[in-house]
Order: sequence, then structure tokens, then C-alpha cells
Amino acid sequence: MKKQFVGLKKGFLLIEESQDSSYPGVYVSYVENVTDIGQTLCLIEESTDSKAKDAVAIHVWGDCGVDNPTETTTIRKANWNNLCE
Repeated sequence: MKKQFVGLKKGFLLIEESQDSSYPGVYVSYVENVTDIGQTLCLIEESTDSKAKDAVAIHVWGDCGVDNPTETTTIRKANWNNLCE
């Protein structure tokens, strides 16, 4: 499993590959320097919604006391052909 760290002023972001090969994606967690306690912020993965072709789904955990995501957002890939004109 690959991991990357992005330093912030009071902690760091930990980016880890998802272990579920059926749903490739990454988890983003925040870890405080002082406490060394981490909290999963979101999971970013390819969308499984058939209506959202060529999109990613972002599952956000806004409440650390709840196991399920508190919000899911789908972002479609940009149409790069129209951006370069």
C-alpha cells in the first residue's frame, strides 16, 4: 500500500491507497502533530453511479462518531477539449 504525506502547519495529510481492488481510490486523513491522532476526512474513488460516467465520488466523514460518510459528492471529469481553445 502506497502512502504519501503532505505537511501542514499543525499536522499533516496522510494519503493512502484503498485496499478494496473493486473500488480503486485514496483515503485522505488529517493527523495532528501534538496528539498524533488521525481522522479520516474523505475517500476519493471512481464513481460507481452509471449516470455519472467518467466521474469521481468523494465520500466525506464530517462526524468522527459516525462510521458512514456524512456526505457524498460526484465530480465529473472536465471536458479538456473545450478548455484549450
